[in-house]
Amino acid sequence: SRAFTYLRSHGELDKEHVEHLSSILERLTAVEDCAAITRCARGIYWLYGEVFRSLDAPPNLASADAPQRRIA
Repeated sequence: SRAFTYLRSHGELDKEHVEHLSSILERLTAVEDCAAITRCARGIYWLYGEVFRSLDAPPNLASADAPQRRIA
């Protein structure tokens, strides 16, 4: 099916993205840069999870009932 074709091709792109990101991160040396990237990644991870958690919430209440998190 077309959906699985998309998922297979997207999975291949993800591998390339991870390899590219890895090559960039390996060059970082400043502790502050690493800390900022880690903080950002944790925030994005949390936000991405909220997208899926909100799928089970009633309409119009997903964002109101979602726990608030300060990312910075």
